[in-house]
Amino acid sequence: MDDKVIELAEFNPKIINYLFWFGVFILFISLAGIPILVLWILGLGQYFSKNYYNSLECTLSVTKLSYKKGFIFKVEKNIPLENIQDLTFIDNPLLKYFGLKIIKIETASNNPNGLHDMKLTGIVNPERFRDKILGTRNKLNNRFRNAPEQSPQKEMVELLKDIKEILVNKN
Repeated sequence: MDDKVIELAEFNPKIINYLFWFGVFILFISLAGIPILVLWILGLGQYFSKNYYNSLECTLSVTKLSYKKGFIFKVEKNIPLENIQDLTFIDNPLLKYFGLKIIKIETASNNPNGLHDMKLTGIVNPERFRDKILGTRNKLNNRFRNAPEQSPQKEMVELLKDIKEILVNKN
């Protein structure tokens, strides 16, 4: 099956300011972060936020959703569309102020910590992107449902039956 790209997500540049102010908030409420807060405000925060924004990439293809982020600690995730269970919007006062939303992608996994989940922050037109993901997932699931029931396991069983028949007939 080809893995044709359906959509490349676009990220809102307001993420840069959101990340800067989120960093200010986190550093301010932690006692250990207060000395770093000065460096953050003097330029480290803008540097970090801008490079993080430039590293964001999200691609929806026929079979999977791929996401890359980070310029110091890089993360790359690929989620097969058939594993996506739900897409949820998350927001908070700071996100609302910047006009951003987080799309949380919940997957079918046995991991209670949700380590296979993905959060996409600041996608332009998140409702449309969510609908595109769900529509593509539904098309893929329908294609699997309508496909003939010939799996690699069934092929192996048929091959073993044929071998058994040959051996039985030889004796």
